[in-house]
Amino acid sequence: MEENIKGRKKIYCDVCDTFISSEPLLVMHNNGKKHQRLLKAREDRKASTERSIYVRGFENKITLENDLNVYFSQFGKVSNIFVDKEKV
Repeated sequence: MEENIKGRKKIYCDVCDTFISSEPLLVMHNNGKKHQRLLKAREDRKASTERSIYVRGFENKITLENDLNVYFSQFGKVSNIFVDKEKV
């Protein structure tokens, strides 16, 4: 996205939520540590979201994590199970 600010064309980086004043600076910005770290975090979050499911309505919380692991393992590797103890 480009935007004119005070008569100058600025390029917007949605990863860092900032404006860059020129193409050469954009290249430097995109190679920077902060931008790369935020980009990786965004990609990791997206990948995690694509592999996540949400289930609810369980009565027995004692064997819940093991039962969920056994059931969902038939569809692929289960890397993490989070049970919100307050909502079970």
